[in-house]
Amino acid sequence: MNGTAITRAWTRLSNLTRERKYVMDQNDNQPRYRAYTIAEREGQNDFWTSIGVAFPHGDGLGFNILLRALPINGKIVLRPAKEKDPVEAPE
Repeated sequence: MNGTAITRAWTRLSNLTRERKYVMDQNDNQPRYRAYTIAEREGQNDFWTSIGVAFPHGDGLGFNILLRALPINGKIVLRPAKEKDPVEAPE
C-alpha cells in the first residue's frame, strides 16, 4: 500500500467513525422515525394512521422497525419523529 492509499483508507475510516458517533449520540432510546399507513379517501383529505416506530441500529447501518399493525395496501411511510410525539410501545 502506498502513502496515498493509506491516507484515503484512513480518511474513510475517520468519516465512518464520525458518522457512527453521530448516530450513537442521536440514539437515546427515542425513535428516529414514526411509521404510518395512509388511507386515500376520494373527495377528502388522506387519513394517516400511526402504526409504529423506527430506531437506528447502533452502528448506523440500519433500523429496527416496531409495528403495531400492518398496512392493508402494503405501503409504510416513515416520517421523522418529533420530540413532542409520545412513544407508544407496540403490543
